[in-house]
Amino acid sequence: YNEITLDVSQTARAQVNTSDAVKVNEAATEDMDFTVSGSSGTAVVQVSSTNEDGTARTSASMIREAAKQINSQDAGVRATVVEDNGEISLKLESKHTGEVYGFSAQGQFGAAVGIDQVDTAALNAEYSVTDNGITRSYTSSSNDISLNAGRIGVSLKSAGEVTIRSDMDEEKVSSAVQDLVSSYNSALKVLNDNY
Repeated sequence: YNEITLDVSQTARAQVNTSDAVKVNEAATEDMDFTVSGSSGTAVVQVSSTNEDGTARTSASMIREAAKQINSQDAGVRATVVEDNGEISLKLESKHTGEVYGFSAQGQFGAAVGIDQVDTAALNAEYSVTDNGITRSYTSSSNDISLNAGRIGVSLKSAGEVTIRSDMDEEKVSSAVQDLVSSYNSALKVLNDNY
């Protein structure tokens, strides 16, 4: 049998930034004019703090519009609106895990102040594999990895160590060989009978 030890020191994570929470009905005081630069490109966000009739927009209205604009552009970042207890904030998350999929936000954030601060940094998975007494270290931007030359697929869920054993089921192999021999003998009999 073959025995592989997988030791995960860190799983891959997506980057997350969340703006400061503001009151849902709070009147906006400044425009939003910022960019979010991610792995696929840059999303440009431009939201006025006033309505067409000149009245002030609410912070909630501006944050919802900013999320809509970000999600309509392919920057490799997903925007969601978080509402809790009469407060609202903008949450940005990279669409994929791994350091290469990190992003940055720059500009005038208006109601989404603080969106440029990283809550959770994008990280690569870090793990080691011991096979036949040889240990090798690896990194991956994804938590879905393969071992044993691609024959074993693994989804990393948390840090820790696991041993994977592959044994041959001798009973199944013996049964399959017996079935093969029986089929071969039957085919020979049919050929001999019809010669």
